Amino acid sequence: MFVGSAGGASGSMAVQIARLLEAGRVVGSTSTAAKAARIEAELGCDAVIARADGDLHGQLAASAPIDVALDTVGGAQLEAVLAHMRDGGRVALLGTLQQDLADAHGLVKSDPFRFLAGRIAMRGYSADDDVAAIPEWEHRAVAWQRDGLRFPHESVHGLAAGPQAFVDASAGRFIRTVIVHL
Repeated sequence: MFVGSAGGASGSMAVQIARLLEAGRVVGSTSTAAKAARIEAELGCDAVIARADGDLHGQLAASAPIDVALDTVGGAQLEAVLAHMRDGGRVALLGTLQQDLADAHGLVKSDPFRFLAGRIAMRGYSADDDVAAIPEWEHRAVAWQRDGLRFPHESVHGLAAGPQAFVDASAGRFIRTVIVHL
């Protein structure tokens, strides 16, 4: 399984859940090599690619092929993931960070033939679309917590600290969810 932005709010939980569901190999991504080392140590990824190091295709080649991907970044990273998907692979899109941050590489250029020939399925997903699954999620989350699921987070204090925390999170200075305590 590939987890984009493995140090973020969704990614840090997805890595742990993939482990609890006994994924054979969990590979994440993050912005820098320093964050990659922390994510491997703290969350248990088998490998973490660093987008700042470039050569996303080369970094992913060591972990290919990818069966399932959860992507919150989009852009060049998603292009590389799609190039390394196993036939029949599945991709869940949860965000478009590169495009949101107005990165010049934010738009994805993909070859539709790759989806057809590889029978790859890609779907945008929002938890708002699946409200009926909330009771199942709550039931599983309680059981997973007994099995070691943690809610990794960083705390900042005071509403005035909120805007800077958002800037810092967007710049990749945090690993995990950021909570602003009022």
